[in-house]
Amino acid sequence: MEAVKRFGKRYLPPKIKQWLKGMIIRYNIDFGAKSAQTQQAIKLQDQYDLEALRAARKIVVFLVPNDGEISGGLLSIFHFVDFTRELLDDGYCIISTVPGRYTYAQNLTFKNSEQIFRWEQIASNCSQCQELVVHIPEYFAEFFYGSLSRNDIEFLRGVPKFRINILNQNIDYMPKPDKLMTLRYLTDCVSQSAGFERYATQEVCNTFKMPLYYIPSYINLEHCIVKEFTEKKKLILFSNDQNLDKRQILSKLQDEFYDYEIREIQGFSYEEYLELMSEAQFCISFGEGFDGYYIQPYYANGIGISVYNDRFFPNPAIQDFPFVYASFDVMFERVYDDIRSVKDQQDKYEAVVNRVYSYLTENINHSGKTAAGLEKYYENTADYYPKDNQ
Repeated sequence: MEAVKRFGKRYLPPKIKQWLKGMIIRYNIDFGAKSAQTQQAIKLQDQYDLEALRAARKIVVFLVPNDGEISGGLLSIFHFVDFTRELLDDGYCIISTVPGRYTYAQNLTFKNSEQIFRWEQIASNCSQCQELVVHIPEYFAEFFYGSLSRNDIEFLRGVPKFRINILNQNIDYMPKPDKLMTLRYLTDCVSQSAGFERYATQEVCNTFKMPLYYIPSYINLEHCIVKEFTEKKKLILFSNDQNLDKRQILSKLQDEFYDYEIREIQGFSYEEYLELMSEAQFCISFGEGFDGYYIQPYYANGIGISVYNDRFFPNPAIQDFPFVYASFDVMFERVYDDIRSVKDQQDKYEAVVNRVYSYLTENINHSGKTAAGLEKYYENTADYYPKDNQ
């Protein structure tokens, strides 16, 4: 079974992987090691002090995948929790694994002190709750209702003010609108929040027929380790995304830069990842493009390499940036010469870093914008409302 999971992570398209993740959770498909880890987690969760939860009248729950694996989306959710606690003095905010057989008590892939609850602790300990918000990751939204017990459904329907928000952090993982209709069985107050400006639009709002809030994804990049050009290693990193062009691009780079280590980012804790990123001269994104594999290198005095697309990149002007290509075919043709032109030239290398870094720090990943988006959500003031006949 573990071999099947490894195959899926490496070779299946992202949309299929997210759908399968939801199906595994929904139908409680058993993985032996995961069952043992869950039993240990439940023992720890059963020791939590639940008095604050039981007494709370306003509760905000952020659901996270139950596999405990690190991702940009997960890191962003943890920051959303911090912002929510700052915004809601009268609310009690917690993180829970999605409903299902598996859970974990603490995420050990990066430094944090969060207690992770399991879903059944929410429904059975919130008898005083008058207002409830549940933020659901987009891939799990279509499975949420079907994963609930009768007691869960009765509890949720009984909360006087109950809101569901779908965390649309990746538009490619959003279920089709008709798959989300079951959420209406629980409440009429269903919305989505877009993590990227490109799909925080009236068109997306109309497509899904629910209010839309723009809550930019946020990752605290102040922890990035910065190393000078002279401290960098001959190291090229690349993302572990499934991509049909990856093999030929990496093969060409390995042939041309035989003295470089070319390494996949996989199996590291977040702290190990930050250290590795600080050592690398270059990092290639084979996934969304405008993601951590492209952005974070610049915060570590490195160069991110990517292919432009209009789904995730916030501004068409980025197409003109160095090391951003129109397609993977163009990357294959040009990336070798582009790397060679700067890899030993500190002034040229740092000119690229400074240009992109300046844009990123001025235009994206602002904690203030994320906090403002969450504040608008809790004030129930959407950026877009569905319009008929659009």
